[in-house]
Amino acid sequence: MYHNIPLELRALPQWVTWRYETVNGRRTKVPYSASGQYRANVNNPATWGTFDDACRTALSATMDGIGMVLTENDPYSGIDIDDKLENPASEGEKVVHNHILESFQSYTERSPSGRGYHIIIRGKIKGGRDRHHVGVYSTQRYLTFSGDVVRAAPIGEYQELLDQLVSHMPDNSAAYELLDMEQVMTDREVHEMALAAFNGDKYDRLCRGDVVYGDAARGADYPSPSEADLALISILGYYTRNDEQVRRIFRHSVLGQRDKHQGSNKWIDRCLRIFRSKQAPPTDMEAARRSAEAIVTSAQTQAAEAHALIEAPAVPEAVPFDPATGEVLSAPVPAPVAPARAHGTDYTLPPGLVGELANYFYSTATRPVPEAALVGAIALVAGVAGRAYNISGTGLNQYLLFIAKTGTGKEAIEKGINKVIGASRALVPMADEFVGPSAFASGQGLIRVLDKRPCFVSVMGEFGLTLQALSDPRAPAAQVLLRRVLLDLYTKSGWQDVLRETAYSDIEKNTKMIHAPSVTIVGETTPETFYDGIDGSDIADGLIPRFHIVEYKGERPTRNPHAGHAPDAGLLQRFCDLLTVAITSKQNMTCSAVQLTPEAQTMLDGFDLSCDAHMRGRVTPAEAQVWNRAHLKALKLSATLAVGCNPHAPIVDVGLAQWAIEFVRRGCEQVLNRFQSGDVGSGQSKQMADVRRMVDEYYKYDKKQLASYKCKPELQQAGIVPYTYFTVRAARLASFSKDRNGYVRALKAALDDMVASEVLGQLTPVEAQEKFQMRCGLYYVGQAW
Repeated sequence: MYHNIPLELRALPQWVTWRYETVNGRRTKVPYSASGQYRANVNNPATWGTFDDACRTALSATMDGIGMVLTENDPYSGIDIDDKLENPASEGEKVVHNHILESFQSYTERSPSGRGYHIIIRGKIKGGRDRHHVGVYSTQRYLTFSGDVVRAAPIGEYQELLDQLVSHMPDNSAAYELLDMEQVMTDREVHEMALAAFNGDKYDRLCRGDVVYGDAARGADYPSPSEADLALISILGYYTRNDEQVRRIFRHSVLGQRDKHQGSNKWIDRCLRIFRSKQAPPTDMEAARRSAEAIVTSAQTQAAEAHALIEAPAVPEAVPFDPATGEVLSAPVPAPVAPARAHGTDYTLPPGLVGELANYFYSTATRPVPEAALVGAIALVAGVAGRAYNISGTGLNQYLLFIAKTGTGKEAIEKGINKVIGASRALVPMADEFVGPSAFASGQGLIRVLDKRPCFVSVMGEFGLTLQALSDPRAPAAQVLLRRVLLDLYTKSGWQDVLRETAYSDIEKNTKMIHAPSVTIVGETTPETFYDGIDGSDIADGLIPRFHIVEYKGERPTRNPHAGHAPDAGLLQRFCDLLTVAITSKQNMTCSAVQLTPEAQTMLDGFDLSCDAHMRGRVTPAEAQVWNRAHLKALKLSATLAVGCNPHAPIVDVGLAQWAIEFVRRGCEQVLNRFQSGDVGSGQSKQMADVRRMVDEYYKYDKKQLASYKCKPELQQAGIVPYTYFTVRAARLASFSKDRNGYVRALKAALDDMVASEVLGQLTPVEAQEKFQMRCGLYYVGQAW
């Protein structure tokens, strides 16, 4: 595969060979000349050779591979991403690795082990850098090549991006100057803090000299006492920045009492330089405070936008009075009007009956939420019209899911639908036929309802729990059949479609064939129930992607004093007109076709092609499935809006098509964004997303809320989040409390990974003690937040 290596590199006379050898108990790649006859030296060009010579030697079975020496005279740098079996990268580090791989779109190949990556770019740095299993080298280093190409791209110029990458990595080539800082704690306090840490047992054994030397594969702790010295000095250096204190405590240990360390600081200082060069610089407390302020400011801006209504305030009605006496006869106060644009979102009210019903649902709700009103309006129109109309051979039934926190007015959907149906009953007695049960115990039960009422809308509370039950691999047969029926019904509402009968050994369970069944479902749930209960497999099987997902992220709305009023006569008449058309269609066994204007057809066809492109560009079945039915959802939704505009001759125009496409696109992207951010399901990615949310909320708390978590206001003002706050919050979150390792260990692992990937920063114990007189972990927003 060596022929895959870029020609511009193969032309350089800087090639060597290498083979695996054991050095100081460790298996390492030792460089040899291109001929393989003697050791190579990265500082001696006489030991290098041509690419062809190196390849011939490597292929002769005497060597294990080839490599190229990086020098000051060439324009190249190598980025080495490692994930060794004996020293695997953490989940947080893997996030950093993926970001690097995506950012540097240059020639990339797998490392010889198959577990890492080498990226070759144009750009130079001073010295070598190594951090978080990522090495960056420009000179005095040889880089192995495998030819196992991952990205067959030209070698690109990335100097600016390279500078950004290495700005957070210590320079391993420089002789680190020890700068003795002030002692903060006593020797005993440092010793006790190290003993009490999670690696306190390791520290204790190092102090007592209880260490086994030799080959790690045989259970040894360190190859030699030198590595043990470095380990102990590194632990001490972490707890105090005073180097003289490190030397003093080290010499009290068994390791430090060897003759090698008496009267000379040479080896101790060398270990200190190695550790200090890799140690993060002292925390910039001002930067931490500014980061916290930025989060709070962003939240305040979003809150202000969420409460700003786009349209002008409604004009108050004229107050009637008796002109003879001047007495006020009544003083009606107008009910709230739904905003033309939902709070803090891009949801606009569509024209026609759907928009009018949404306006009514909003104005009559106890806790008015525009998104809930819009979901209820779409569901009601689709529940009535789903079977009476077709577009491109499919009915208009809809699956909708409304997600909002507890107490934010989710019940307004069902109440609004019931009020409209109740008010219509006097004009159209059969109106109740279009409202179905609020739950289904089994697939057979759902089919039996359809046998009597082939078109209806069902409002299902706590639907997130229903979805969890349906997706449970241990679900009983009744739930399995219900899931299959829901999957089938979505595409069986076309006038030429049928839901076939089912036969069982128990004849009473048999079901009949249903012609053009049209079931519209509107479920409501909370973010925790829905997002914590699903994973990629739930998306991939196709049920959840059939749903329009609408989420309200705002706070509990103010109570509406005008809640409960009946719909006005004009709205009621227009809705009853639709009811009459649907009932007549059922009785006459007819179905009307919804037409599209040529411009609307072109727009929807373009969206279909866009969905195809999304699917081809996705890497997981779940991502592809989200876009799989997006065009069909937009088609059916645009037809539902058209029926609401004119039930006698519905036509989808460009405006309706665009509204439906944007509505569907927003729902798809919302789900995918949750997956991409890790804020779905369980596992470490979900835990890290929960930690982010904890930090966001912490910075917004007032003093009373801080006190409930026993957090000091001065910590918040400084941009610092204490570990104790995380422990209280994590114990209440499913992603941590249900972790098989326990919430404390799961939290510690998530925090460690976020610190490793610089999403969070952590004060060292000495900084925590010096600045806040605290010994618990103290965290702040990191550079990669």
